[in-house]
Amino acid sequence: KASAGADFILVIAPGARITVQPEDLLAAGCAPASLGVIAVGEPPLTYQWRKANTIPLVNGGHISGANSPMLTISPATANDTDIYDVVVSNASNVVTSRDATLVSPPLLNYFDQQSYASAWFNNERGAWAVSGGVYTATAPNYNPATYSSFRLPQTDFLVELDVVNASLDNFTTNGGIWLRSAMTSFEPRGVLLGWGDTFPWGGGDVYWQRNLGGGWQAAENVAQSVYTAGQTMHVRVEVRGDTFAAYVNDSQTPTTTLVTPDFAVGSIALLDAASPGTSFDNVFIQSLPDCDPGSGLTPVTILQRPQSQSVAPGTNVVLSVSAVGSGPLTYQWLYNGQCIAGATAATYAFTASGVTAGRYECTVGNACGSVGSYPAIVSAEGGI
Repeated sequence: KASAGADFILVIAPGARITVQPEDLLAAGCAPASLGVIAVGEPPLTYQWRKANTIPLVNGGHISGANSPMLTISPATANDTDIYDVVVSNASNVVTSRDATLVSPPLLNYFDQQSYASAWFNNERGAWAVSGGVYTATAPNYNPATYSSFRLPQTDFLVELDVVNASLDNFTTNGGIWLRSAMTSFEPRGVLLGWGDTFPWGGGDVYWQRNLGGGWQAAENVAQSVYTAGQTMHVRVEVRGDTFAAYVNDSQTPTTTLVTPDFAVGSIALLDAASPGTSFDNVFIQSLPDCDPGSGLTPVTILQRPQSQSVAPGTNVVLSVSAVGSGPLTYQWLYNGQCIAGATAATYAFTASGVTAGRYECTVGNACGSVGSYPAIVSAEGGI
């Protein structure tokens, strides 16, 4: 019971506040996929993860952590591809995180329609469009550079694609892939894996260029005469920490590597600088796991992807994948985004038919996490 004239202090407990938002994740299929949040406020804090902004997730089956800071879906499959958020609350208030997009297995964009490109890529500069099943800038340029960015920024990631009709105009960069980049007022800022013609002139070279937003720096770590004009060039780039490594035409060792601390975050984007321009197709992007610092472990790197095949019905098809990393390595094959029961070796064999035709890929994992292979498309055509 208070006395007359007594002083009172009203104490309001700190409300829940999110300090680190969940990040978009392009996760290898049939492996664990985790989304996390960091929140502060007067305890206790409660968490409720949701799918599609409306469906509260419940622990059980392949879902765990539905009421904790870390949601884990294991194994993640195509059925889990969606947007996720988390509602955090305490006695004072309720806050909701940003939407985080989970894609599993990772996206493969065929650019069959303009809507497929628009759903995943912005169109900042160059009037990009789908034409003839490929993606290209209808107004190609190098200065200022064309730019079409992937809508889900990544930190450590893999991007793998086909460069169709690789251009080779003399004395210039013809095309490229922006990495950890951002669109600035004039030039994009970021690292570019570029291809074109550098000194000594006359070859299709692959190299790195840095742009701090005000102008191009000189080509670095040039790999000479990697491609010829008009070739379809398969390019894979892995970005982990300060290291950028490019593999061209299924090389099992890096074609060229760049180490730089200048660009820690940013977007993946495409550059088309030649007319008639370089075109892009079959773009595959995924988030990459890292090993704990000091663990002495090496993450998985896939050296040889399974190859697409078009065969007659009844043909025995054998798909294989080659990978390195700290062992033991695990393997899990997928068909059209779903786990294949018992397919847990580096090779997978089956009989081609209309029923078995489709997209195949292999997830390879170790203690650091899992990486998915570039998909192979198997079609069964012809026959008697």
